[in-house]
Amino acid sequence: MDHSRTEHTDPIKVVSFDVEGTLVTPDFSTGMWYECIPEYYGKKKGLCLEDAREAVVREYDRVGDGRLEWYDVRYWFQRFELGDYREAFNRCLPRIRLYPEAEAVLSAVGQHYRLVVLSSSVREFLQHLLAGIRGRFDTVISTVSDYGELKTPQVYLRVCRELGISPEEMAHVGDNRQYDFLNAQVAGVRAFHLDRQGRYDGRETMKSLEELRELLLGPSLP
Repeated sequence: MDHSRTEHTDPIKVVSFDVEGTLVTPDFSTGMWYECIPEYYGKKKGLCLEDAREAVVREYDRVGDGRLEWYDVRYWFQRFELGDYREAFNRCLPRIRLYPEAEAVLSAVGQHYRLVVLSSSVREFLQHLLAGIRGRFDTVISTVSDYGELKTPQVYLRVCRELGISPEEMAHVGDNRQYDFLNAQVAGVRAFHLDRQGRYDGRETMKSLEELRELLLGPSLP
């Protein structure tokens, strides 16, 4: 990979990206968590899809997204006694879609910075979610699979150490306000919150990845 980049006065050397909800639409996950699992659960319990979905979501909420199990499809198939998850997984693969601006933004930002994936999606998901764009990234990290942790401030510091940079030399982009934005800021990483629904305001908040080019590169750079 060519690592030649235009020199900048800012200290950023590495830009890391979340994946689902940031580079890739949530269609795949929606299909897996809110359609396939409820469908299989409903068949097992003799419930209609709507009732099965309500029951499954209640269990999701009981666990919560602060626990690793919440992100592990194998855990849920075991918890609900649904058998092998791979049939449902394969059914949902055709639903993987990049956001329209993702490739152009990666191309532009990658001319000036090292690109990294920093995601809480498990590796089994990432290898498919990143199909077609894996070559854009120097490093792909699944915090759940690789570290057994979510994106805590300590994880950001660990990633920086492993990349041989200081927190001030890293920027991170993601759609989860707590894990991608606030926790990164606590670690001293420059964080950008991708809020496609426009719920938040702020200098480091954007509604589209297209805004990242100007925030990082300035309006005069490609």
